[in-house]
Amino acid sequence: MKQKIVACMGDCNIDTSVPIKKLPIKGGCTHTDRICRGLGGTMLNVATALSKLGIDSVPLTFLGDDRDGDEVVKYLSENGISDRGIVRCKDYMTGNTIALVEPDGEKYWIGIRERAADLHMSLEESFRDICKEADALFISGTVINEGMESRMTALELAKQCHNQGVLVFLDPNLRVLGNKLKQDAVEIFEKILPYVDVLIPNEGEVKMLGEDEDSRKAAEKVLHQGAGKLWVKCGGRGSFYISETEYAYFAPKQISVVDTTGAGDSFTAAVIYCNMEQKTIEETGKFANEYAGYSVTKYGSIEAFPGRETIEIIRKKVFRDH
Repeated sequence: MKQKIVACMGDCNIDTSVPIKKLPIKGGCTHTDRICRGLGGTMLNVATALSKLGIDSVPLTFLGDDRDGDEVVKYLSENGISDRGIVRCKDYMTGNTIALVEPDGEKYWIGIRERAADLHMSLEESFRDICKEADALFISGTVINEGMESRMTALELAKQCHNQGVLVFLDPNLRVLGNKLKQDAVEIFEKILPYVDVLIPNEGEVKMLGEDEDSRKAAEKVLHQGAGKLWVKCGGRGSFYISETEYAYFAPKQISVVDTTGAGDSFTAAVIYCNMEQKTIEETGKFANEYAGYSVTKYGSIEAFPGRETIEIIRKKVFRDH
């Protein structure tokens, strides 16, 4: 059987996670016994998880012409992920983030991304060519919300794939102060949603997009804006699926949380994978919760994703035909 191809457009960072006992007061200091440095960014996290799940993921992004960019390209090569959608840029840097991780796994992010190359992606012919052969397109909303050039590229690729009959997945990935989108971001999301088959927001994001504090009502409003269906990530409360005709809630996996850094992205990858494998809604919800649940038991994002043996255990547990 031909391996499924998913083009993955969006952000790519060098992530530094620092476990802390509590935030220091202003002018104060907190201490830790370790630091975790690795690769991240929603797009790269999802592309990596899809690759581990047996999907041919092809990142579409701009990297700085710097050592951090070299590290990303080396990582792709070592992990069998194609770099044919990578463009190196001399005018901007590869993105960086720092996460301060509290004992319950929740985190405070510092994004060193105001000059990140992935916010300045032009519509490359290589992007169009990759999308022509892809079975699905995944877009990380970081490049829509933060990047003026990249948001238009995302819109054009979503249109192209939609017109080809290729599934389009979007994680809004909103990181905004005060939980309120700027008007220009609202307008671009309104334009792209009619081309999105599956929107995969977290609970806070769906409330922002639907402008309602009730997450289910907000999701219904987003459906009316044009999105085909939604998988909503509710953190420790599980997740839910909603379309114009169906609703299903999935309880969370009971586990001891260490670090939630990669949870949302692993859930997103699991949903995409299940769609590629034509799994049922029930199977998708259970598999995504199990897969994401495993990732929060370890520090880091990519480093915490399940390996092949664990993936096989989850498959046998969830899928009826396995």
